[in-house]
Amino acid sequence: MSAATLSSGHSHAKVSLPGILRSEWRKFFSLRSTWILSSVAVAIVLIFAAFMPVVIGLVNNSDPGGTGLDEAGVPAAVVHQMAVAGLMIGGLLWAAAVIVSIAGEFSSHSIVSTFAAVPTRTPVYLAKSLVTGVVGFLGGVVFHLISALLVVALLAAFGFDAELGGGDAVGEALLSGVYVLVLTWMAVGLAALMRSTAGAIVVLSIFVYLVTSVVQGFTSFVDLDWLTWIGNHLPTAAVDGLRPSMNAFLSDLEGSGFGGLGKGIAAWDGWLTVAVWALAPLLLGGWAFKRRGVR
Repeated sequence: MSAATLSSGHSHAKVSLPGILRSEWRKFFSLRSTWILSSVAVAIVLIFAAFMPVVIGLVNNSDPGGTGLDEAGVPAAVVHQMAVAGLMIGGLLWAAAVIVSIAGEFSSHSIVSTFAAVPTRTPVYLAKSLVTGVVGFLGGVVFHLISALLVVALLAAFGFDAELGGGDAVGEALLSGVYVLVLTWMAVGLAALMRSTAGAIVVLSIFVYLVTSVVQGFTSFVDLDWLTWIGNHLPTAAVDGLRPSMNAFLSDLEGSGFGGLGKGIAAWDGWLTVAVWALAPLLLGGWAFKRRGVR
């Protein structure tokens, strides 16, 4: 009777999405790798944000006016470009933490316990995507604002009157959150699809960092329309193309001989590109997560 009672109780047990979300939250933040990689990501974002104001201040002290910036007012566009200087590397480190969490479950076979507790796989994948995506988005927003305030404070310490930009600051911060969200969902999808920590991190780094750097490096010197199109539709460039600060920066460079950098893409095209980079890997990973065997 006891066994029958237990069996009956287990068969009628309901697993809710809030419960799965709590479980995935605890699982993700119980990993040492999550805290280490997240801490390093935050440190890099803040260090990169602080680097340029300090350099500008030191150069200006030795050669007033040598930086080309007016002490009476540093534009908000410059402030926000300094604030996101380390966002690519910081975002990649956060994405690496996500990959370690998901791919590590498969390599250690602890995913078997997860599927035993939640037999339907789709809610598990959805919970992983929501937990990591929401935290990544909010982290991008918060640390953009902190970095921008740090830039303003350091410039002020060297005698520069820097502008934060009011409403533009919120928009810039939200776009930083979108950028981290894109990297996060790319990481979730690649981890579920490849189930290899090293492989998923390498592929993500190639698309986000290596290919972006190489292609945009070429477009700085070679004005080829097809190469410019590719460069503008990579994840980092697509988000940057939506930034008011980046558009102001590109306008200043236009006509200076930097081929593809001044061309940009339309807002609708940028948002469509961002959506494709975020959702395509996520959906492919969801298919693999649901259909493929555990081992």
